[in-house]
Amino acid sequence: IYLKPTISVTYFIADHKKSGGDYITATGNVKKVDGFKKLIILENNTKIPILDIIEINGEILKGKGLE
Repeated sequence: IYLKPTISVTYFIADHKKSGGDYITATGNVKKVDGFKKLIILENNTKIPILDIIEINGEILKGKGLE
């Protein structure tokens, strides 16, 4: 991604030992969107499953009806 925008992403991580899980918010610059693996990868190598995303915020989304 050319601009490497800073975003905050809230997503769900399932607990594999019991029912439920946690909502995590990660903030960072987008390194890559992998459409094949369905991941957003941040520059710090945090891998966020696109299907588990609850919310995305960032300056790049403002004024586009996406915030």
